[in-house]
Amino acid sequence: MRVQVPYTPAWDLPEHVLITDTRTPDGQGLEQTLLDDPARLAAWRGQTLAMDLGYYGHRRFVRLRAAQVHFVTRRHPQAHLTVEADQPVPVPLPACLPGRIRVLHDQRVTLGSPNNRRGAVLRGLRLVTATVTPQPRAARQGAPPVTYEVLTDRWDLPAAEVVQLYLWRWQIELFFRWLKRYVYLLHLLGYSRNAVELTVALALLVHLLTVLAAHALGANRRSPVLRRAWAGCWANSRPPSGLPMPRPPGN
Repeated sequence: MRVQVPYTPAWDLPEHVLITDTRTPDGQGLEQTLLDDPARLAAWRGQTLAMDLGYYGHRRFVRLRAAQVHFVTRRHPQAHLTVEADQPVPVPLPACLPGRIRVLHDQRVTLGSPNNRRGAVLRGLRLVTATVTPQPRAARQGAPPVTYEVLTDRWDLPAAEVVQLYLWRWQIELFFRWLKRYVYLLHLLGYSRNAVELTVALALLVHLLTVLAAHALGANRRSPVLRRAWAGCWANSRPPSGLPMPRPPGN
């Protein structure tokens, strides 16, 4: 199965869920969850959608722009692109500490080829090229800096913030890791479609209850406070007769 979720990192909130088989491409999932739903698309007006290459598509970008939904994504390596102008890149002051993001280029571009009848041409987009150094832990393990080419229609943000918007997309990977590792999403109730959908629904309910508990405890993250509390409650509980004791989360 494949689970696709529009996710808000600041709220740790899955806004919608689409369950398909693995034959459904990610791009079609974006169309089903957002582009083909006029009410939801209208509600997203003015917001910015950060997405990976699985959702890349020039015609989808056209539809997002028409609905005034902004987007941030990586440039597809095979995408035809024409540079219209180079924007000035601010030089950091000597007294400022260097950040993780070092902007190399900030360019105004046209995306797509007019000779491709099946494609779409998008003018006036922004391409920010930047080198991002790894987090300290990853750097100690030998991870090298990564260069990103980020496409967007946001011209109101500094170039470094455009790249940061794309980096925040990684939070959805941590969200899915949480569902798999600590909420046990992969432990299905069964293999019918109904059982799979119930499993996903229960996992999301547990996640949302955990977020509410985190706010109630004054924690800004789901862990490690909640994992320890959850494990303690699990240790003090007893399963119904004849059922094995589940493994405590986080152990």
